[in-house]
Amino acid sequence: MISPMTHDPPSGRIGRIVADHHALRRESSELLVLAEHARELDHTLRTTLVERLGRLCERLRVHFALEEDGGYLSEVLVRRPGLRVHVTRLQRQHGTMLAEGTAIASLLLSMPPPRDVRVRVIRLLESLREHELAEHDLLHEALVADLGGGD
Repeated sequence: MISPMTHDPPSGRIGRIVADHHALRRESSELLVLAEHARELDHTLRTTLVERLGRLCERLRVHFALEEDGGYLSEVLVRRPGLRVHVTRLQRQHGTMLAEGTAIASLLLSMPPPRDVRVRVIRLLESLREHELAEHDLLHEALVADLGGGD
C-alpha cells in the first residue's frame, strides 16, 4: 500500500517551479519592454507600470517562498552544505528586490515621478534576471555534485 504524500511528488514540485519561472520571465519581459519603450510617463503609463510592478512583486513573493524554507534552495543546502554562503546571498537578494519594487511603485505614483524611475525599473528587472541565472547555476552545481558528475 502506498502511503499518502504530504508534499507534492518531485515531478509535481519541479513542474510548479518550472511553470513559475516561465510566468516570472514572461511578466518581467513584458514589464521590461514597457519600461524601455516609455518616453513620456503620463498618468496612464505610470498606472500601468505600477500595476505590472505590483503583479510582478506579488509573483516574486510566492516564487521566493517556493525557493526558501523547504524549497529548492533548502534542498541545495542538504546536498551541498558548503554552498550556504551563496544560498544566503541569494536569499538576501529576495528581500532587497521586493523592497526596491515597492519603492519604485511609490516613486511612479509621486508627482512628478523622478526622471530616473524608468532606469530603476530596468535595473530591477536586470537584477532579477542575474539573480535567476545565479540560482540556476547554484542548483546545477548542487545537482551535478550529487550525481557525481562534472564537465
